Amino acid sequence: MKDRNKITLLISSYLAISIALLLLVMSCVLYFRVISILEATLEVYDILLSQPQPELREADNMDDYEGVVREITAYNAGIVAQTDDTPCISADGTDICQALARGELICASNFVPMGTRLYIQYYGTCTVHDRMNERYKNRVDVAFSADQIDEALQFGKRNSMVKILE
Repeated sequence: MKDRNKITLLISSYLAISIALLLLVMSCVLYFRVISILEATLEVYDILLSQPQPELREADNMDDYEGVVREITAYNAGIVAQTDDTPCISADGTDICQALARGELICASNFVPMGTRLYIQYYGTCTVHDRMNERYKNRVDVAFSADQIDEALQFGKRNSMVKILE
């Protein structure tokens, strides 16, 4: 009987030690995985911070400038993943890709009627030809062409004064 109790105690101890070692190994694996994710995240931030920031245009005379600070973002017209299944056609039917190729500045917004011209500080005057998701009630999304992905990424998301011109 004593031998049987010793064997049971040894087996129980062996199992407890095995489970503890397994948990230790799993903790180490998880720890190193978290560290590698953090390192990768820091590398991405380093890359983003090392990219040159876009030059801002000169602002107009701000003495007579009345506008509202709004969030401004960028998108690439002509890319289905950023628009819809007709990536060059805006909500009002304008071919944005052709308009951008002609040098026009096009934007999307929900707070003004289609065709409204907006002056965006440090960007210029764009015409609203498109709409955004309805959750973006006060944002302006400026259009870049499909081959200007880097420029749109550099533009990023910013706050700028926006003036409704007409």
